[in-house]
Amino acid sequence: MGIKEKDGPWYLIEHSVSRNESKTDDIGRSDWADWSQSGDLLFTSDGCLYRAPCKEGLLAPLEDAIKIADFSGLQFEPP
Repeated sequence: MGIKEKDGPWYLIEHSVSRNESKTDDIGRSDWADWSQSGDLLFTSDGCLYRAPCKEGLLAPLEDAIKIADFSGLQFEPP
């Protein structure tokens, strides 16, 4: 994790998933990642929310993650 880049987020985070003792899949730069109640992996990257399905304990390849929502065109507006 790094701290602040010009015109970017304050914290720079990279997530990865350990599949077993020798295999790790990198999500790369992302803002958030967590497991859903159903066991799917949820993560955000570049303003988009993704879901990587997990069936019978096997996580789908991260490149097959489904884009659930795209918020990349939105900008923060103070109240």
